[in-house]
Amino acid sequence: FLIIRPMSKFIDIKFYSDQPIKSSKIFKEGEYGNKYYHHIRIKDESEVDHEIINLLRIGYDYGLK
Repeated sequence: FLIIRPMSKFIDIKFYSDQPIKSSKIFKEGEYGNKYYHHIRIKDESEVDHEIINLLRIGYDYGLK
C-alpha cells in the first residue's frame, strides 16, 4: 500500500486513494487510471504527526480493497 523511497535529504512516501486528497502535507499528487497517487516527503521523524498517520491510513484502507 506504500512505496517508500529513501532519498539523501528526505523520505518520499507514495500511497494511493480512490479520490483526491487536499492536505498541506502532500508534496505531489496526480491521477493514475481510476486512482489517485499522493507523495509525502518527511525530513525528520518529528514531522510525523496525526495528519500524516491519517493520510497513511487512507492509503492502507485503499490497499485493502
